Amino acid sequence: MSEEIPSKKQKVCAEAETTVGGTRVVKYSDDVTEVQFVCSIAQPLSPQGEKLTKKILHLVNKAALAKKTVMGLKRILKDINKGKKGLLVLAANVAPVDFIAHVPAVCEKHGVPYIWVPSRTELGLATMRRSAVVAAFVPQELPDDLAATYQKITSIVQEMHAQSL
Repeated sequence: MSEEIPSKKQKVCAEAETTVGGTRVVKYSDDVTEVQFVCSIAQPLSPQGEKLTKKILHLVNKAALAKKTVMGLKRILKDINKGKKGLLVLAANVAPVDFIAHVPAVCEKHGVPYIWVPSRTELGLATMRRSAVVAAFVPQELPDDLAATYQKITSIVQEMHAQSL
C-alpha cells in the first residue's frame, strides 16, 4: 500500500528513456527533454550537445542571473530596432516557424549576431524560466567576468555566419 509516487523529474526521465528512433534527447542541467524537430530556417545552428551550445546556454544563464537578459520577441525586437547591440539566441524547435521567421532578417539589417540552439526548453532553463523560451537577447553591456566569454562566443557566431553565406 505504501507505493512511492514518482516525482515529475523521474517521470520525465522515464519518458525520455522510451523514445522512438529518430528523436533526440537533450540534457541541460538535470532535466531531460526530447527534441523532435528543428525548423528549416535554423542557420547557423549550434549542434546538439556540442561545447558551443553549452557555452551559449551558460552565457545566457549567467546573464539572466545578472538580470541582463531580455526575453520575449516583442521586447527583443524593440531593443534591436532601437540600436541595442548584443547576441540573440533563438530556439530551433519552434512551431509554427512563421512566428519567428522574420527575426533573422531584422538582426541582419541591424548587424546583430544571432545563433540557433536546438531546444526552446533548454533555452527556458538557461533563462531561469519555468516555461519554454523562443528567444533570448544578451546585451553587449555585461559584467567584466562575462565580457570575455561574450566576445569569444560572438566571434565564433560571426565566423559561422560568414561560412553559411
